[in-house]
Amino acid sequence: MFTFTSCSDDEKDDEKDSVTEVNIYVSDETEIMYDLFDGECTYPIECMLVKEGDASDWQKLPFGFIEGFTYEKGHSYTLRVSKTTLANPPQDALNFTYKMKAILKDEVISEPDVPAVDIKSEADIEYEEKCPYAKYVVDSPVLIDKDGKSYASNGRERPSFKYCRIYLNNILDKGDPNWILFNRVQYVAMYAYVFSPLSDKVSLVSVSGDGPLLEYIISESEFDNIVSKSAVGEELKFVVVLVNVNRKGLQRLEIVIRKC
Repeated sequence: MFTFTSCSDDEKDDEKDSVTEVNIYVSDETEIMYDLFDGECTYPIECMLVKEGDASDWQKLPFGFIEGFTYEKGHSYTLRVSKTTLANPPQDALNFTYKMKAILKDEVISEPDVPAVDIKSEADIEYEEKCPYAKYVVDSPVLIDKDGKSYASNGRERPSFKYCRIYLNNILDKGDPNWILFNRVQYVAMYAYVFSPLSDKVSLVSVSGDGPLLEYIISESEFDNIVSKSAVGEELKFVVVLVNVNRKGLQRLEIVIRKC
């Protein structure tokens, strides 16, 4: 019996992950899921709905689960992905991962629902209870060269202006006592008030899909002006106040756009 058990364990350790390519479909609608440790289902977390191949049922997956893919609310997608089925998956996670190979179809079903703006200054923003709280960071500055190409602060080239996204990276550690609380819907950034150094107008933009698009922060004409007229090293600082679905403040961030 001991010999049999030992042999089986060795065989299990020798098992390899299997990798295949599949098509998956991502719904324009979202759902609610709960963290594994939220046994009483007290803290809902918004998530994607995904269906693989010919499957009839939608599966709930967290935003960001598909490596290399950014979900935009109001869009439905057909993706070609590399699916890795894990031979020895973690006990508290799914037994597979997805990595995007290509977007086969991106259909806009509806534009993000952005309410009317009634804020004139930062002082007018009412904050959610326990906020502001350091949950998100952004990669700043955004570097723009004379040819209109955009780069991250580490020099990595970003997508073109129309598709360049300012990612909101969630830095909240799972060991933080507020981790579950701050994944409730009222602590998830849905919109952002943008205060521009170029205008007195305050805009409210969507940040669904892991962060606002660059075109939500600065207009294309302003971008072109930086490309053609700004000197190397010249920069603009935009103040972005993240707010939840109820437009209550969560956190203040700064996004710097610099000519390089």
